[in-house]
Amino acid sequence: HYFTVDASAIACDSPCEAVLFINGQPCRPVPARFFDNDGDGCVTNADFVGGRPCEDYNCNFASDDNDRIIFESHLGHCCGGACPPGPPFCDSTTYDPCLVVCPKSDIVYTVTTKDSCGNPTCLSPTGQPAVWLDFSQCPSMPCPDEEPNWPLVLPDSCDPATGKHYFTVDASLPECVDCVAAIVVNDTLCRLVPAKFLDINGDLCVTENDLIGPIVPLCNDYNCNGVFDAEDSSIAQAHRAHCCPGVKPPCCVGTVGNVNCDPLDVVDIADLTALIDHLFINFTPLCCSAEANCNGDPLCIVDIADLTSLIDFLFINFTPLPPCGVCP
Repeated sequence: HYFTVDASAIACDSPCEAVLFINGQPCRPVPARFFDNDGDGCVTNADFVGGRPCEDYNCNFASDDNDRIIFESHLGHCCGGACPPGPPFCDSTTYDPCLVVCPKSDIVYTVTTKDSCGNPTCLSPTGQPAVWLDFSQCPSMPCPDEEPNWPLVLPDSCDPATGKHYFTVDASLPECVDCVAAIVVNDTLCRLVPAKFLDINGDLCVTENDLIGPIVPLCNDYNCNGVFDAEDSSIAQAHRAHCCPGVKPPCCVGTVGNVNCDPLDVVDIADLTALIDHLFINFTPLCCSAEANCNGDPLCIVDIADLTSLIDFLFINFTPLPPCGVCP
């Protein structure tokens, strides 16, 4: 038997129960929850007060993210009419787990907002951006002329069809600090997001010098999964040579193939071991001279092709490794 029940509760007090009857006899009590807590005949964001027992919609004696998802599926439901739009709120079902910050960032952070009826929206009722990032808890400095409102960062753009606000955050941190940025919607905290800084040494450029690796895993845990792994290394490689405006990256020094940064600048089997360790085992950081095949890649990306060139130089054809003047 399928039931739909249309009702409004004037206030959220204590949970109540409905009684299921069969053939005039009570069968069992069923917990009843009301979505329209303010009694205006519509389910809007104003009805979610975020406390037990009002919002325990799955009746597990806790108010959690699952309850919020259930609530949002009912946004816009009204008694005999359309839902009036209200102030935007942060859509808790769609968010990025980690915010990666670096000079000339090409990782875009997205925040989704909807109005009280659950419709995507970009602007607050005053016509101003409804959402921003607050870096007050991060001891960082913005790149010159890049973040004029620092420590607040406004969105670069917003898609009205989806309510997604897009951010790129350009900043430099002179040391390895794990901090959080706050997502603020209509002056209300939505959630705290881990912030990771790619430019750890504060030289306004992202280079191999910023990749500390497994020694301090939290520094380079760019996907916020608690470990430093191959995915983090790939994220770091994707940002190499990104600098704040007007800042040039440091040049490569030393002999190409000196993977382990040997102070004697020799290329031997120890470099091969270091390159294998970097690519497949511990993902340890390398000298930029590890770009052994010098294929002209402006980011000096080190991959299996460089390993092949080094093996050829050491054991097979002894082909000299070319100079790598084109790499930053």
